Amino acid sequence: KHRGWQLFSCRYSDLVISPQALYGGSGNHIYEPASILSFELVLIKLVNANSPIEVYVDYPTITIGGPFVPCK
Repeated sequence: KHRGWQLFSCRYSDLVISPQALYGGSGNHIYEPASILSFELVLIKLVNANSPIEVYVDYPTITIGGPFVPCK
């Protein structure tokens, strides 16, 4: 749990291919970043499903050759 801005990063190679044919599961299962048309972020809340939650995704970025390094 946190408040405020925080950088979340994951490796492209760690992303999973959708098992649904219409959402990438029918592809060649080869990672091709130049072919990305869109992506989806999913938020799963595991506790107290009736309490509100807010999430703002500010700056989704895909980098080449290394991780994103924000300017300070």
